[in-house]
Amino acid sequence: MASLDGTRLLDDYPPQIREPLFFMMLHMFSGEAVVRGVYQRPDLDASILTLVEDMLVSYAETLAARRTEQDGRAPNRARIAPCDHQ
Repeated sequence: MASLDGTRLLDDYPPQIREPLFFMMLHMFSGEAVVRGVYQRPDLDASILTLVEDMLVSYAETLAARRTEQDGRAPNRARIAPCDHQ
C-alpha cells in the first residue's frame, strides 16, 4: 500500500477511502483470475476495465463536486483522465 501511495494514483479519493478501494480492486482482479478458468470470456476484459474506470472516474468527480460545494475549491480534473483500453 505504501508504494501505491507514492504513485499518487488515488489522490482524488479521501484518505479513508484509499486503502479499502485498493483492496476492493485487488480482490476484484484476483477473483477474475479464479473465475477465468471456469468462465472463459476474454472478450469481456475491455468492457470490465471500462466499467471499472467509469465507476472510479464518476466517484472521483462526485467527491470533487462535494469538496467544491464544501469549500469553494474547483475540482482538479487534470488527474481524472480516461484511459484507452482497446
